[in-house]
Amino acid sequence: MGPNDYSLGDGGLTEEHAEEESGARNDVDRLHRFVERMPKVELHAHLNGCVREETLLELAAERQWTLSSVLVTHHHNHNNSNNSFTNARSRSLSDCFKVFEDIGKCVDTLPTLRRIAQEALEDFAQHHVAYLELRSTPKCLWTDSSRLVQGTKRDYVETLLSVFSEYETNTTTQEAQPTVSSSDLNHHHNPDPNRDDITPTFQRLPLIPRLILSIDRSKSAQDAMDTAQLAVELFQCYPDYVVGVDLGGNPTKNDFCHFRAALNVAREAGLKITLHCGEIPCSEEGSEAFAEAKAMVDFAPHRLGHALLLPPLLRQQVMELKIPVECCPTSNVMTLELATHCDGNLIEGLQSHPQLAHWLDAQHPMSISTDDSGVFHTNPTRELLLLSESWNVTHTDLERIVLDSLHHSFDPHIPSMLKDSFLQ
Repeated sequence: MGPNDYSLGDGGLTEEHAEEESGARNDVDRLHRFVERMPKVELHAHLNGCVREETLLELAAERQWTLSSVLVTHHHNHNNSNNSFTNARSRSLSDCFKVFEDIGKCVDTLPTLRRIAQEALEDFAQHHVAYLELRSTPKCLWTDSSRLVQGTKRDYVETLLSVFSEYETNTTTQEAQPTVSSSDLNHHHNPDPNRDDITPTFQRLPLIPRLILSIDRSKSAQDAMDTAQLAVELFQCYPDYVVGVDLGGNPTKNDFCHFRAALNVAREAGLKITLHCGEIPCSEEGSEAFAEAKAMVDFAPHRLGHALLLPPLLRQQVMELKIPVECCPTSNVMTLELATHCDGNLIEGLQSHPQLAHWLDAQHPMSISTDDSGVFHTNPTRELLLLSESWNVTHTDLERIVLDSLHHSFDPHIPSMLKDSFLQ
């Protein structure tokens, strides 16, 4: 062994190998910096699921509400390192609905709603999200902390829209900040590991927020119709902000057919439709689950949420119809419990994703989203990095996926508004 070799136990790591490892680490670091600073698109984010954990704990204490053990077993900072891809907490599908129940108990006034909406916009902007579609189910909340007067569902939505409007007004005047260019990733061997070698060509774009009203499938068909009609009214009053209707909630409750009429009302009025689909096993032809999943695909919504467990027949139909899929990597791994066999390793878990390889291989229209950033302890940067590290998705393909997401947005003006900025 020469004087410049480095020993590792019985084997050896030569200086050349050490340089290769150092170069690989530098490449990973550059990819991480690139993803952190690139403009992003978030199309599948539930407002209540975005609540910061520290905010939720504070709200629960104020209300003397005891949070479920599922929520408080593991308490971590919301802004965890983007380099860690370990599932530090349990979040099965059933766990999630217990957590959502807790969140609903704490978000019970319009001022609280205003607070979590403002914090959600701030959190997404921190990760360079340029376009955000936030979704929420309208509810009747107390108008203030006295809890004497209850507001309407319209009050709920207009509270969110006022937050959106105020946020845009306050941020559009900020100067665009240079970030990073993909050319940085072509420097495979940086002679100085402390040098950044970043060409500032991306701009830090101000976040543009839009709202999707969600129908809760655990409620009645009449409740769904009320939400759809409210969405139409507000779409006509606030066309710049209200862009679509979602069907979500507990997938074991009711059936898609109960909500088709309400969704048709929204679609006929010009609103875009997204459906949570394939969240539970539906591969057995002739089963109720298969029939529901097929009915959802036959409905030809503008997008599908998750589409996790679709059988090959329905997956092929989705591909033929070119229905964009909202993929939420961390959420998908955790709700399907794909990482339980690998000590919570999200990378290995995502490699077991039942559909992702098909979407990637076919370059099927797809967006990468967070679903519930607070509940799943994630953010838009982590989701893209998790995809890249699990499936060796290059920075060029990440750019393509994000750019294509603009064309899946429910605001028809967004692609032309932002495309040139994304390409700078």
